[in-house]
Amino acid sequence: MKSVAELVARVESMGDFIAWRKSNGKACLSSVFSMVKGLDSLDEGEWLVSYYDGRLDEFTTFSSVAGRKPGTEKAFTRAKTLPALVLESVKVQASDAIKVAEGLRASKYKDEVPTTIVIVLQPLVEGEFSKSRKLSGKASPQPVWNITYVTSGFNVLNVKVSAESGKVLSDSISGIMDFVQKDK
Repeated sequence: MKSVAELVARVESMGDFIAWRKSNGKACLSSVFSMVKGLDSLDEGEWLVSYYDGRLDEFTTFSSVAGRKPGTEKAFTRAKTLPALVLESVKVQASDAIKVAEGLRASKYKDEVPTTIVIVLQPLVEGEFSKSRKLSGKASPQPVWNITYVTSGFNVLNVKVSAESGKVLSDSISGIMDFVQKDK
């Protein structure tokens, strides 16, 4: 993927999107997502582009792969509405955000070997990416690359990178079993 704007433009030129948009004019771009096995497959993989409709409180997701039908699901919101992803604010592309995350992983988490990488571009407010410190003072949503590595050591490493500045906003690691519900 060369740029998020090009990805979104490609998806929005597909017939399924054009037909959907006619009856969903108020839905806004909410995220782009990809899951890859390695850094070399970043450009070749499928990207999913999601739109949020606040009236229906649901997401409709379109694939960058032609011929894949869109999917719709109810939102899992904590708030009444979700912010729009503003493409004009995205200055750092996926490949550059991954380089930043890789630099952090190689220096701080060098024993963690990635098996799968999940990449999400989404609008977040400061409390959603930095709980312990004030970074920008921004109360409005900003685009953030949320990069999650599933590692061969059964850990989940998460790195959030500003899509405006390319700076690491937060990083954390936890065991994969922390995400599995235990029987009671």
